[in-house]
Amino acid sequence: EVFCCVTDSGKLQCDALIHTSVVFNAQQEETVTRSLKHALTIANKKKYKRVSVPLLLQGELLQCAHSSLVAIMEFFEETHSPSIQNIHFVLQDNEEVSAFLRVLNESQCPSEPSYKWFWWNDSGYSQYNALESSILTASYTNNPSTNVNLKIGKFSYVVDFKYMIQTNTTTGKKRPVSQIFHHSSGNENLNGSLVQWYWENEYLIPFESTVNEEIENMYQGKKSMGMLVNCDGSFFLDFIRMQVKNDGKSLHRIVVPDESDPILIKLKGLESHLSDAKSLVAAKVKELYVARQVSFAFPESVFLLQDIRQQLNSQKQVDWKFDEVSKMLTLEGYRNTVESTTIAIQSKIIQQIQVSYPPQWFKQENTVESFFLRAGTWEFYRIERAFTKTLPGVKISSISQIQNKWLWERYSREKKRMQLKNGKRVNEKELYHGSSTTDPVHIIYSEEGFDFRWSKEQNLWGCANYFAADAVFSNNYAFVNEDGSRELLLAKVLTGDSCKLEPDNSLRMPPLKDDTFMQTNYDSVKYYQSVSMSNGVTVSSWIHMTYSNDKAYPAYLIKYHF
Repeated sequence: EVFCCVTDSGKLQCDALIHTSVVFNAQQEETVTRSLKHALTIANKKKYKRVSVPLLLQGELLQCAHSSLVAIMEFFEETHSPSIQNIHFVLQDNEEVSAFLRVLNESQCPSEPSYKWFWWNDSGYSQYNALESSILTASYTNNPSTNVNLKIGKFSYVVDFKYMIQTNTTTGKKRPVSQIFHHSSGNENLNGSLVQWYWENEYLIPFESTVNEEIENMYQGKKSMGMLVNCDGSFFLDFIRMQVKNDGKSLHRIVVPDESDPILIKLKGLESHLSDAKSLVAAKVKELYVARQVSFAFPESVFLLQDIRQQLNSQKQVDWKFDEVSKMLTLEGYRNTVESTTIAIQSKIIQQIQVSYPPQWFKQENTVESFFLRAGTWEFYRIERAFTKTLPGVKISSISQIQNKWLWERYSREKKRMQLKNGKRVNEKELYHGSSTTDPVHIIYSEEGFDFRWSKEQNLWGCANYFAADAVFSNNYAFVNEDGSRELLLAKVLTGDSCKLEPDNSLRMPPLKDDTFMQTNYDSVKYYQSVSMSNGVTVSSWIHMTYSNDKAYPAYLIKYHF
């Protein structure tokens, strides 16, 4: 019989403690299974969502780990609509972690993906042993931005997955860490890899494909010597000395690895230069080819998900997984392939977006229409109040709400793209824009809206669309009608991740970010600028520059006079 009781948690950071025991002569494995299963049943009745479980040590470690996992599987198989969503095992040391990983690996299919892990030992990368790699893989899979403590021999280390650095806790010495995504197939060999044979004549010269295949067949047949006949005559190949026996030229057999294998690069040259060359090549290879991971939220669309799954399976460029609970798609692979695949998937998602128009829009018959807001309405009051905050001496004649469906759809898709890129950060602002000598009608009724191509190169931040946070600043650039009245546009602008930058009229786009593995730019540029007016008064405001027309939508046209 199994006994359980529930007590309060005392000073522990949890809601309750569940105590369990079994009082009968059962097998050790059954003891662990029944105890844990009954405890989970009690937790489920109390509607708990998360449960933390220590390893119930009853006998041999591997058997206890296996029994614990069996209990969990049986609980979920027998329980209808369980409240429990997460079960965390609290493991005390590397031995317990290794036992769980071994049981998990034995229960999974042989093609389950994992990682090979390496550390830099001053002369090249050395591979962690199986236990160390399994601990790193488990921790990295759970959270690719965390740290993990590792005991290797008499030393302790902290591995930082975010920066891929291993630090010796005693000496403080830091070494680069690298991981390579691979499939443990159980029969790792060179089948399916491309093998190329070369002969050396100052440079390595490859044999053409049919001859290359013939040489490889001789080599795989364990022949110590073979004869090659072609239009240039007969050649004897010495596979023991790796030479073309006729003239002593060297033979080279190079296996071109797929993305799951380590890359072998051979350097040849003066010994005094090899050390620097080796360090440079190692740094470049690490920068370009280490495995990377990127995740982004996926919309609720069964058909779109099926389409992207088929695309990923057919291309076989990256490994991927989709979490049905969090609706997160995760891509894993090499930097260049993850980057290109991410962009392709984001484009496909954006194409499927169903655009909804703002709820305050009036019913319209044409693609582009504008409507006067009535004075006294909340929308008119909100805009007037913000406008006159920095321009107190003006009288607003009219505020027109601009409803350009074409421009709004482009703006909405750009907003979704920015959400995917920045983790939902778009930093949408309402900013003012003065069109100077250009009638705002040409912006409102166009298919481009704000068009930075008409901006002057000698502008302080180059060719861009310029917006200001304060109306008093944009007033200097307002469009002036024949009757002396002025017009400014109030725009919705996606500033996203913005970079504060001193004036630079050579800019053609925002600068690159320096903390991402993809070639990712900032979304906009900003600066706090002061301008002296003709009457001697200096006005200041935050100004924002965008280098893409889709990042701004002309929402309102404000007509005013002093």
